Amino acid sequence: MEIEMEKLRCVKRECCRCCGSSHFDEIFSYGHVPIGDHYVTKANIFSEQSTYPLRLYRCQKCNHIQLLDVIDANILYGHFTYRTKLSTSLVQHFQEYCDEITRRGLASVGTKVLDIGSNDGTLLSFFKQNGCTVFGVEPASDIAREAVRDGIPTCASFFDEGLVSAILSSQGLFDLVTVNNTFSNVDNASIFLKSISQILSDQGTLVIETLYAPDLVMNKLYDVVYHEHLSYYSLADFEYILPKHGMFVHDVQRSLSKGGSIRVFVRKSPRPLPESNELLALREYERSQGTGTFYFWDNFRVGITILKRDLQNLFENIIARDAVIVGYGASVGVTPIIYSLGLQRYLKFLVDDNLIKQDTFSPGFRIPVYSPERLLSERVDYILVLAWRYASQIMIKNAEYAKSGGKYIVPVPEIRVY
Repeated sequence: MEIEMEKLRCVKRECCRCCGSSHFDEIFSYGHVPIGDHYVTKANIFSEQSTYPLRLYRCQKCNHIQLLDVIDANILYGHFTYRTKLSTSLVQHFQEYCDEITRRGLASVGTKVLDIGSNDGTLLSFFKQNGCTVFGVEPASDIAREAVRDGIPTCASFFDEGLVSAILSSQGLFDLVTVNNTFSNVDNASIFLKSISQILSDQGTLVIETLYAPDLVMNKLYDVVYHEHLSYYSLADFEYILPKHGMFVHDVQRSLSKGGSIRVFVRKSPRPLPESNELLALREYERSQGTGTFYFWDNFRVGITILKRDLQNLFENIIARDAVIVGYGASVGVTPIIYSLGLQRYLKFLVDDNLIKQDTFSPGFRIPVYSPERLLSERVDYILVLAWRYASQIMIKNAEYAKSGGKYIVPVPEIRVY
């Protein structure tokens, strides 16, 4: 009965998040997949686990890329475990992010900064060090409490119209609002942006950093598609939806964060600032590449289909030699990749540096997750680097494994064996 009730808490949208159209092309289906970050403890090893459709669509009218199958947010985030501070590279990224905002003159001593989806408060901690007044909104209550203990005022709630009223009463307007790796998780983008407009001062700045949709194709980011990521934005998407709420993009940056991200600088001013050269160049790039067209996005389907075929052929040859393959990485994005590529029958176990994931089992297939120390205590012939963005760091950290004769398989952007 509990499983059936969970399935009822997944609904399919009938209209596009950007334009409201009801006409879509299905780009790719990962199949029915459990929630990617719901790793299972030993105590729950025999419990059932729901799976949900994971399908990527393109709006035929405005070209926005999105999921239409929406899982109840309380199911998705009720057991959320990810902490920003666990990723050294992301901590460094947020330090550089704060430095960039400060260099632009958007934050200084006394600036009021609101971070929506603030996680453990890592980004806000850098602004606080610079003398800003900071406030976070984070729906994962355990993580929000940790941020408060670390000195970052944080409200444990989803950012919605009701919360905006409460924040305005207690905090007033903000000079800078940041939304990092959160905007793609928002189901109703219009209400979200309306709420931001209400809480942002007239001369304030909104900075959104999120996955850059064209990079899913160009950088083969097959592992960033999971149930939490409901939308994948291009510059064209932002320039379509933001003016509806009296906000305008005046500058943009690309970054390699998360494998490929876009950072948009948005002003609420009725007289938008002059457009930067970077903004003009990216607008032309999207036009010339046809990044919103069905033909562009069909490359995503083709790419992941070829990867599945080639990886399975490689693994069949390895298994035929009685060699042992394990996976390195137990993130939220690993789950849909294992499902869509059919990797479960090849991987003896997974390893991950995150202590929270160690001694658990992967969602659905229940592949055991251990500490990387297991690589030396058991026979392992090949490591499939599922956390492929960190392949270099992983190889350096596990040099003893390579010295013992072990090999690495890095699947993206091309399959390479080291």
